[in-house]
Amino acid sequence: WVPLSFSFGFLLRSSSSHWMMMSSLMMCVLTFLMMMSSFCVFTSAAAETTYDVRDGAGGEYDVGITTSGELSQAVDAAIAELMGTKGWFHDLRNTTGYKHALEVVTCTPDKNMWLYPPEKTATGSLKRVLTTGKLVVAGVKWSAPGAADYRTNPDAPTGFWPKYLEAIVDKISKAYKKNIRVVRIYYQTSGVVVDKVQAGVVDMSEPYYYISGFVNNKPRIEALDYSCITAATEGAFYVRKDKNMNTFDDLYEKLVAGPLHTVGFIGQGNYDSMSDKLPSSAVPYIPNNNPDSSALNQRVIDNLDLAVYVSEFNPGADVTDLLMAIPTGVVSPRVILFPQQGAEAKSVDESKTRNSDDKSGGGIIVGLVIVACVALLLGVLLTFVVVRERKGAPIFMPLLDSVSTNKAFHGEGGL
Repeated sequence: WVPLSFSFGFLLRSSSSHWMMMSSLMMCVLTFLMMMSSFCVFTSAAAETTYDVRDGAGGEYDVGITTSGELSQAVDAAIAELMGTKGWFHDLRNTTGYKHALEVVTCTPDKNMWLYPPEKTATGSLKRVLTTGKLVVAGVKWSAPGAADYRTNPDAPTGFWPKYLEAIVDKISKAYKKNIRVVRIYYQTSGVVVDKVQAGVVDMSEPYYYISGFVNNKPRIEALDYSCITAATEGAFYVRKDKNMNTFDDLYEKLVAGPLHTVGFIGQGNYDSMSDKLPSSAVPYIPNNNPDSSALNQRVIDNLDLAVYVSEFNPGADVTDLLMAIPTGVVSPRVILFPQQGAEAKSVDESKTRNSDDKSGGGIIVGLVIVACVALLLGVLLTFVVVRERKGAPIFMPLLDSVSTNKAFHGEGGL
């Protein structure tokens, strides 16, 4: 701005009317350029992304990120590291009493192949987690012996699945030398959980979710990203012992014949995974709010439903004196769900708005350089014009003759 200021010093001492008009015009241009420069600086500052987690008030992020970035890679590295630890999965099953959990290896343990993404280049959800020190996890409140108890103390759940997540977070914390805290958010149904994951207002789901199922009329496997398989379980149908059903074929025939056609499911994902195995006459019952496995069992006992599907089936264990289990023969892999990398953003895609080490910051710098160059050229041009005027060889001739102007001013000319 120095050349422009210097030039305007000359202009203000010029008495020619056309120079006064040019001064006004150039002042407008100068003001515009200053405003543009200020806007660029403001935009640069505003592009810094901040995150806010409202603990206890919904817990969701104020701004959604619909790309998981490298968070899913960090989780996979942690799972592979855990699975490569001798005896870890075996001990987890035995200490929690969830002995029938199946280990399904989709990520072969190898510390040289499964790497934690560098913090300095982290994007998406991983950058958000490392920035806030919080991992926001979505799930529902439920309980089943050994598997999990998210009801008694939701802030400190117990069982196989909570311990599994704790182990994952512990590995990630050590890898990045940070104390990452799990913030759990509980929703009424698993369908809502999956929607929240896709919207990016949470970082990921709990580790017990089916890879099968749907979200917004799309298969989960295509609409979301997911982790290495955490574990797998065989499902079963609980039925009354006095109904003379011992195999899945017996249950199938009873559902066709009636009079009871309803089967209870604790969540939509459970039904989606088994719907094609049931006859068209079968009618699912899925509770809308706060699903409770004991309440679903009671519906079978009360003859409201013919059966209830249980994904956390414990082979060889009688359910109650009135109920028995019929294995499905279907193994359901469990995973952690993430927002899909590269999915269309329902909210803010942080990877497109951040300005540290990316194209956004580079664009702002280029804009500032262009504005500065234009201002410099205008200053040089204006200085040249002023110098020519002082030498009596103006580039632009006066708009009015100075004599006629003076006559008009003193009232000596004709009106």
